Amino acid sequence: MADLAHLLEETTPRTPSATDFIDVVERARDILASSSLGNLIDASEDLDAAVTYLTEARESHPAGRRSPSQPRSRS
Repeated sequence: MADLAHLLEETTPRTPSATDFIDVVERARDILASSSLGNLIDASEDLDAAVTYLTEARESHPAGRRSPSQPRSRS
C-alpha cells in the first residue's frame, strides 16, 4: 500500500482498512490508465482486475458488507 500511496503522492493511513486499500488501488489504476505507454496501460488493466477481485472478496465476507445507508465504492 505504501508504494501505491507514494505513486499517488499521498500518505499511507496508519491502519488502512480494506476499503482504504481498494480506494488507493483504484486511484493508481486511473492514473496508469491515462498514460500513453503500453506497459502502464497493461498495469492499469491488472489493477482493474485486482479491484474487481478485492471488491468481490470484501463484499462476500460478512465483515466487509456495507449497510444499505453506506455509499458504494467507485469501481
